[in-house]
Amino acid sequence: MQHIDDSIVKASVLEWPSKKNHLMPSTCTATVRQRENISAFCLECLAVSREEMLPDPQVDPVVALFYCCTFWSTDMEENYAQHSICGVIAVASDTSAVLCGCKVDEIFCEENEIAAIRRLVERVRFYDPDILTGYEVHAQSWGYVIDRTLEITGRSLAAMLGRIVVNLEVAKDEVDSWGYRKASGIRVLGRHVINVWRVLRKELHLINYAFENVVFEVLQRSEFARVYGVDFMSIITRGSQFKVESLLLRVTKLNDYLLLSPDKHQAGSDIELRFMLLAG
Repeated sequence: MQHIDDSIVKASVLEWPSKKNHLMPSTCTATVRQRENISAFCLECLAVSREEMLPDPQVDPVVALFYCCTFWSTDMEENYAQHSICGVIAVASDTSAVLCGCKVDEIFCEENEIAAIRRLVERVRFYDPDILTGYEVHAQSWGYVIDRTLEITGRSLAAMLGRIVVNLEVAKDEVDSWGYRKASGIRVLGRHVINVWRVLRKELHLINYAFENVVFEVLQRSEFARVYGVDFMSIITRGSQFKVESLLLRVTKLNDYLLLSPDKHQAGSDIELRFMLLAG
């Protein structure tokens, strides 16, 4: 009979035994905490359309680019901070024609369409955002500018916007039309591309996801949250019971009462409901 030594544990008969892991917590007392920062660059473009037709990137040029770069940061003490920088890149010769009463932080006037696109690339590289977003990315934002750049220069704007510069020469038949329909057609190395209306489709159940209709519904829910004293996300995610309880909480507070809040064990040990059938 072969003797087995209990002090030696073999992990495998084919390879050398792996290192022992006792699954014990680390004995190091030093805690390393880093700042959590994230930024998003939102873009909307304005193109000249023909009569009542929608803009076509193969024909209609871009005349203005509107962007907003937002930074979210959390310091060592977990203090939350947010600030935004808004700007306009327009194909114009005078800044007075671009202002029109809008309050923006940056205004750039370029001579032609190609110069405006170069300015956009320069702004993206300057702010170095983690997320590129737009309400309708493919038709009114990054997708339109990418298609327009490919049409007039034959180069890939998505490669210019990435944190790693790759081959800029892209053939027109390499564009992923299926991915455009499934929100995965725009790929920028080092950055996330998020389509806002597709995200809202998962959060809000609406019939029409047009920008104006979504704004109306969201602002209406925000007003509902202020009236009932409930946070905005609970209006979307929680049910009617949460809203009723928030209203009852105000009434009971005026009469010096408190609402009971049982935990899971108390709720589980409660007597089950009984009912009696009514004979007809």
